[in-house]
Amino acid sequence: KAKEQVELVLAKDPNNSSGRLLMSSIHMIEKDLDKAISEAKKAIEKNPKNIQAYLHLANLYIMAKDPVRAEETYKEAIKADAKSPWPRYALAEFYKRTGKTELAQTELIEATKINPKDPDPYIVLGNFYVTLKRKEDAEKQFIRAIELEPKKIPIQIHLGDFYLAWNKKESAIETYQKAIEVDSKNIPARAKLAEVYLNDNKLDKASEVVEKILKLNPKSHEGTFLKGRIHLVKKEFNDAINLLQSYLKDNPKSFMGHYYLGLTHLGNRDVQQAKAELAETVKLNPDWLEARLLLADIHLGAGSLDLAIEEAQEVLKRNPNSIQAHLILGNSYGIKKDIPKAAKFFEEIIRIAPMNPAGYYHKGRILLLQKKEKEAIAQFEKALSIQPNFLEALNLIAFVYVNQKENKKALERVEAQIKVSPQNPFLYTMLGRLCEVNKDMVNAEVNYKKAIEINPNMSVFYTTLGNFYIQQKMTDKAIEEYTSALKKTPEYIPALMGLATIYDSQKKYDKAKEHYQKILKINPKHAPAANNLAFLYTETGENIDEALNLAQSAKEQFPDDPHIS
Repeated sequence: KAKEQVELVLAKDPNNSSGRLLMSSIHMIEKDLDKAISEAKKAIEKNPKNIQAYLHLANLYIMAKDPVRAEETYKEAIKADAKSPWPRYALAEFYKRTGKTELAQTELIEATKINPKDPDPYIVLGNFYVTLKRKEDAEKQFIRAIELEPKKIPIQIHLGDFYLAWNKKESAIETYQKAIEVDSKNIPARAKLAEVYLNDNKLDKASEVVEKILKLNPKSHEGTFLKGRIHLVKKEFNDAINLLQSYLKDNPKSFMGHYYLGLTHLGNRDVQQAKAELAETVKLNPDWLEARLLLADIHLGAGSLDLAIEEAQEVLKRNPNSIQAHLILGNSYGIKKDIPKAAKFFEEIIRIAPMNPAGYYHKGRILLLQKKEKEAIAQFEKALSIQPNFLEALNLIAFVYVNQKENKKALERVEAQIKVSPQNPFLYTMLGRLCEVNKDMVNAEVNYKKAIEINPNMSVFYTTLGNFYIQQKMTDKAIEEYTSALKKTPEYIPALMGLATIYDSQKKYDKAKEHYQKILKINPKHAPAANNLAFLYTETGENIDEALNLAQSAKEQFPDDPHIS
């Protein structure tokens, strides 16, 4: 139909240059290059000042693999309109694609001379230098553009973005702030500044900028989006969900909006909603690998192995060397018991990144499944030689030795690693557990305490010691350690659960209920807490309806667990 319309136009006016150009484009779509070239030439003949016709003809020559004529045509375009920078931009791009970067640079410099007061050619030249990694030269051009038009905010933002890409965060902040000084009501510059603070975890500064945006425009999409992200970082998930959903109502095609809403649902432990939002993210932006990898990882964790494999394969189509995609594929096939396929992906990691310990570690896991303990240990040792603090590898070495009834070897191997990394507290907790296995409770306690001594700010070490005291029937000491853990992290569920269980066993039901309720406030789907609290309600004859709801919730999550009824 388009062709018919153009033919009608040309029948009435054969000298219509725009019509000839349209007909050339139609022939190009039909893959008839000869006719396309012929019509493009006619378009130029009818209007020698039609720059678009020259550029189109040059592109046709490139498609026809005739670079000599393409170059000639670009030069003819420059002669046809010496005051337009666009033919020079096109010729520069042609030179760049053909590896003639010096000639490309010459054309772009010439473009800046056409109208020395126009900032745009300097930005184009700066962007060209960025592609060549000539960052200082790029910076000079962007600064020159700002000097020519200091009140043009998009140029300031462009320079700020350039600094961010160059890892010059302070320069980026300074540039965005200058843009705000020029135009105090400019929202994009403030949004950029807020995002820098947010990504740097400076939440107070980010919030201050976002509140200013929303004061300028209470319906600002940027402000709503950024405020939602701030609530996400603060783990205020319900507030984040409300804001991000509001943002998406007006911006349904925003893949970033769907991505962060997915992260928020994930933080809120709503895996199904998270998957739905991330699926929408990759639908809107199929090439965003970070979102695909997260979606694949969620599928893997949920046991949806085929979906995990599908997403990881999509990543490999776009980035064949993605380590994370290979890991997801290897683990998925490992769970499927397809050992040869799993091994292939882990071997590929070693080939792609021989200094990445993950490949050796996962290859070792596969060898363990094949009952090849000696070969597995060799792989774990290789992983540790690359990364001395690779705890998972050391843990499996110790596991193999314990499984072989060689407990002394396990102890000695962990002690040897402590000599390599004496300030790693997790190594002492590992050694403590091995001491427990060897019935050496004195040294187990010593090592658990050593972990706390090295890093007194981590709740997990207090809880580990508390669990040890429970095993030794030292209840008062256990309470002390769990309480210490909660002083460091008030919402640390293992410590809350430890205290709840103790109070439950001591028949201090009010305290037990209080701690179970705290756990369920943090994680409403915590099955053990729900089950135990339901049992308490039943025993004490209170909140029977709530008890039934809690018990049902626990059973739905673990239908085959005989301890949950």
